[in-house]
Amino acid sequence: LLNEVRLIEFINDLASKVVNREGNHDKEKFLRSLISENSKKIPILSTLPLDSSFESSGLIIEECKVMDSKKMPLWLTMVNSENMVSGRHPLLWSGYIRIGDSK
Repeated sequence: LLNEVRLIEFINDLASKVVNREGNHDKEKFLRSLISENSKKIPILSTLPLDSSFESSGLIIEECKVMDSKKMPLWLTMVNSENMVSGRHPLLWSGYIRIGDSK
């Protein structure tokens, strides 16, 4: 549960920095650099609050992006840790995270 909280705090911090960044150019590049620079803050293994059966072993930085929308939701792709152990191609979880109200 603590790793879930840390993961959500990390994602929330990313979203806040992207939304509050001056200018609208290169948001995706900025997001990816934030993930790279702060990757040590991401728990090695963490379940997701939306689906506790999925255990993430990290983000796939190249597939993370900022969606075109006023609230700039983040599209994040995570690797399923279960498949990393077996050596098969990893199953992914992709979804978007939006911070703030929907107005």
